[in-house]
Amino acid sequence: MPALAKHHGARNNSDMLTTILAVLACALYLVATGLHLHSTRNQQADTPRLVILSVLALLVHGGFASFTIVTDSGANIGVLPMGALMMWAINGLYLLSFLRRPVTSLSVFLFPLTALSIGFTWWLSDGSRIRDNLGFGLTVHIALSVVAYGLLTLATLQALFVAVADRSLKTGAIGIMRFVPPLQAIDAMMFEQIALGIIFLTLSIGSGLIYFDASVPGLIHHTFISVAAWAVFAVLLVGRQQWGWRGVIASRWTVAGFLLLALAYFGSKIMLEVFLDRS
Repeated sequence: MPALAKHHGARNNSDMLTTILAVLACALYLVATGLHLHSTRNQQADTPRLVILSVLALLVHGGFASFTIVTDSGANIGVLPMGALMMWAINGLYLLSFLRRPVTSLSVFLFPLTALSIGFTWWLSDGSRIRDNLGFGLTVHIALSVVAYGLLTLATLQALFVAVADRSLKTGAIGIMRFVPPLQAIDAMMFEQIALGIIFLTLSIGSGLIYFDASVPGLIHHTFISVAAWAVFAVLLVGRQQWGWRGVIASRWTVAGFLLLALAYFGSKIMLEVFLDRS
């Protein structure tokens, strides 16, 4: 009985800490978003404070993700915890790219989405998808996938900026352009991230094939759609190199590849976990 009480006490403390980290991370992300909107509205850059808030949010977010995924019983690889981990990777990659090309406008879209992901993970994740042993190979595969998805998600955000800018120019809605970074910077960053993303996606698919097991539910569909997404991004890079694709046509290919990638992972996991109730 004392051991059981001690276990429950430790679990309650862990749950409380997870709650505190979730609330704090969401607050920091939303405050950083508000700061950028305020700075943009007043046309006064406040980059240092935005970077400090973003780094603090990323650190707290990392703590929340680690407590949610790494449990006493094993690794929680449900769709929500893994989504929170991917958003952490996306924000980390965004901050790294920020050091080279300060594109603060991304935070207006990225940070609220991250806060939403953390909120849903804290509220709805029940630990029902815990695995007691991932193994080295699967851990490497997950890590490669997280980085690949992070890079290609950032590229997709850039593509959406291109689409917004193009539509704004055609409709004469010039006011919204102050929230859109220079198109040349977007274009360069987008293709850098796609090139890096496809390298990590190649490694992710390759590592997945090493441990491929056709008997695992949904794995065939997941692999096939992932390869299709890889092909879309590969064609886009060839089009860029051979025919100078950029602008709207590049953004459409990027979004198409991202949608396939999202379907490959989240679509298959949601189908298995929610509708078929399998891990």
